[in-house]
Amino acid sequence: MQNRYFYFILAFIEGFVLMSSELTVGRMLNVYFGTALMVWAFVLGVTMLFLALGYFLGNYLSLRLGNFSNTLEVLLVVLFFSSLLVSFYQGICTQAILHLGFYFALGLTSVLLIGLPAICCGAITPILIQLFNSNLKMDENISGKVLGLSTVGGVCSIFLCAFYFMSSFGLRNTILINALLVLMLLAIVLIGKRAFLFLIILLFLLGLIFFRNIKYSALFMSEGINGRIEVVDETALNGEKIRSLKVNQIVQTQWNMTNDISVTPYITKISQQLDSREFDDNSSKNALILGFGGGALGKTLIAKGYNVQGV
Repeated sequence: MQNRYFYFILAFIEGFVLMSSELTVGRMLNVYFGTALMVWAFVLGVTMLFLALGYFLGNYLSLRLGNFSNTLEVLLVVLFFSSLLVSFYQGICTQAILHLGFYFALGLTSVLLIGLPAICCGAITPILIQLFNSNLKMDENISGKVLGLSTVGGVCSIFLCAFYFMSSFGLRNTILINALLVLMLLAIVLIGKRAFLFLIILLFLLGLIFFRNIKYSALFMSEGINGRIEVVDETALNGEKIRSLKVNQIVQTQWNMTNDISVTPYITKISQQLDSREFDDNSSKNALILGFGGGALGKTLIAKGYNVQGV
């Protein structure tokens, strides 16, 4: 593909994907690790470190390899798959927290979720500049235009993701938009090379991951800036029906619909403690709940005769 406008668009999308990944991954990690300065330090530090490594890698490849177009295609394929990997952030973060210490989990997830896209985006820039100077044999100094378009793409990504994509489509779908943008560039290249089978495989993978977590039995499901929120009915081993409120696949509240009682451990503990208390006949039973959640605690207290207010 020897078209200068194609590579200008590639520079723009590279900057767009980089900043979109940084913002989205930062929010993903906030959901699991909190919003402390340390978390954002990891996100920014890993982004800058792997972006620098990408620049070095791109410079090395541009000096060692003569076919810049093929190198760009490989980097785009890797960037596409790294975007698909980021869409599995729920499982990656959960497993890292369960099996590693806080700092190791934060570091590993930062590298996997933002490091891989950053190193690909960083490597694309110097290869693009070498491609313009060597293959396209342009007389003008092209480096400023490539870097400028990449930066403009990043600025557009910041505003679109922060004000629209993340709140409207959710974290996971925002990342899949990145994968779709990269796939559009790959489609132009693969169609030109008549590599239709490989393109179909990539389209199939993107579609499979997009639909992989849709639970048609879910009573409610929403993707937003805090990730996926869903209410599902599940059948326990003893045949009882359990209704669960989940945020990013982490159970927040569970209610036994068969016996009409809560099965959330901390609510069960509170219920037992209240049962052990003694009240005077004249004492009023009032309860204030800060953060109402799935409503299981409120329903439990009302069943025990409390006047409940939730904020």
